[in-house]
Order: sequence, then structure tokens, then C-alpha cells
Amino acid sequence: MRRDQRSARAALDTVRGDRDLQEELVTAAVLVTNTAIRAHRVAVGDPTLPEIGVAAARRIRIGAGSADEVARGRFADAIALTTPNAADWHSSMPPAEALSAVLAGRIPLLEADELILRVAGDLGARRTRLAALGLPTAIELLLEEVPRDEAVADSRTRVAALQTDAGTLALRTLDGVPCEAEELQWLADAVRSLWDLSSKARRLFDPDEDLSALSAPVGAPLE
Repeated sequence: MRRDQRSARAALDTVRGDRDLQEELVTAAVLVTNTAIRAHRVAVGDPTLPEIGVAAARRIRIGAGSADEVARGRFADAIALTTPNAADWHSSMPPAEALSAVLAGRIPLLEADELILRVAGDLGARRTRLAALGLPTAIELLLEEVPRDEAVADSRTRVAALQTDAGTLALRTLDGVPCEAEELQWLADAVRSLWDLSSKARRLFDPDEDLSALSAPVGAPLE
């Protein structure tokens, strides 16, 4: 037992001084937890069960302890990590002014926004096949919903130019071909382009609203 404790403390000391390893472990923990949530969601047939994300965490700790201690949320020894600012990952909630504008009906929430967020979420959770398959539909719906206006013409053109490559990538993933690093980065950039067009489209409905806080969705950054 003492040997196990010493090994655990030694491992924790290694983690304590390695920021990259800390981020690796946290990312892995989130992926494992979300896999369990997805399994439960499928098992009970409830699509409303939400997954977790680092940005919403109140506390992040990496620790070691006995099975009984960990089951009770306690550790023999642990390190507390700084939770990331929402802006470093995504804005989990816009400011009151932007939220009020949405609730008052002055600006719309596009149906395509939900699809973009799903693609971003799948990409962030490393479900790259789902991300690749969802992107073509998100592009098609967004182009259908966004008005043809000069103010969004450039962004609309950029998104429309993604359609062919998005369709090709989706078909390749269906054939079982894994996404390469360059393709993952392309997917992330595509999500940003879609979100940029969606954000600009909102301003068409109420140009006086400050919607800058409706920023990039979860999963879009791959840094």
C-alpha cells in the first residue's frame, strides 16, 4: 500500500510540473466522461442529456487516492488547476444585452446555428467522422437561412466555396478513411467560417445590437 502511495505521489509530482500533461489528462477525462454520457443517452433514449465541457467546470483537480476516497470526491493528494476563461475556449453565455435581443425577438437564432454547434462539439470531442458528416448539412441550411445581402456577400461566398470539399470529406469518412491533421484543421476553419456568416447575418436584423459576444462555439478551436 505504501509503495502504491509513493508511486501515486511521484506521478502526481510529475503532473504538477507539466502543464501540457495536465491538459492532456483533463482532455482525456472529459472524453471518457462524455463517452459514458453518450452511452447512457443512447441506453435510455434521451437526447436531452448534456455532455460536459472544460469551460463550464467550476473546479478542475488532478489527484490520487483510494477507491473509497475518490468515490466520495476526495483525494489523498491533489493539485487544483486554473479553469480556463470562457473566451479561451468559447463564450458559454452572451452578455445580457445580446441575450435580451434574442429573447425579445429582435435578432433570430438560426436553425443552422444548432447544426454548426453540433459539428463544433463533435470536432472538439474528437468525433471527427460525425463532424465531417454534419458539416455539409450545416452549410446547406445556413446558406438557405441567411438573406442574400451585400453586407454578408463575402462571408456567404466563403461558406459556399466549402460545399464541394465538405461533401468529398464526408464521403471519404463514410468509406472509413480517417481524417488527417490537415483535414481536422480545415474542419475547424470551416466551423469558424460558418459561425462568422451566422454572426454577420444576425446583425442584418438589428445592426444596433452588440453581438460580438456570440463568439466561436465549443470545439472550433483545436489549439
